Parts: sequence; structure tokens; C-alpha cells
Amino acid sequence: YQGINCIPVSGLVGVMFNVVFHTFEWRSLKLMLLAALPLSMREKFFSEARSRQKIRRADALVILVVTLVTLFTDLATAVAVGMVLACFM
Repeated sequence: YQGINCIPVSGLVGVMFNVVFHTFEWRSLKLMLLAALPLSMREKFFSEARSRQKIRRADALVILVVTLVTLFTDLATAVAVGMVLACFM
């Protein structure tokens, strides 16, 4: 595509950042934090309904590993690593 070569890379980065910012599930960060905390701390700092709302620690670990592998390699490798890791948990 000839038209893509005319667009500066910095403009494409801005578009990608905007897409990521608006499509990211920001509530998932809180769920991952709740998964990492022990039950006593969750009950101390959060309401009872919020302290029971969490994801499994194994799932939070898979999400974290896939995110880190994506940052250092590429998405295809990260998905493969995440699938293998999830199979063993």
C-alpha cells in the first residue's frame, strides 16, 4: 500500500495508543490486585462484596506472563506461552 508509506510512524503510534487506552479493561487491574492479596487484607481494605470479587490467582499469573512476554517478544509468542502455561495450571 503506497498510502501507508506517507503516514509518519509517530502518527500511527498515537492512533495505536488511543486505541489501547480506550479498549483496555481498567477494572481488570483492580481484580488482579485483589487476586494477589490475601483474604485478610482484602477484607481489611475493601468492602465485603468487593473483597469476594476476584479472579483466580492462576489466571492472574497467566495474564501477567502474557503481558510481559508480549512486551519483550511478540503477541503470537505470548499467546502460545499463555496457552501452554494455562494448560499446566
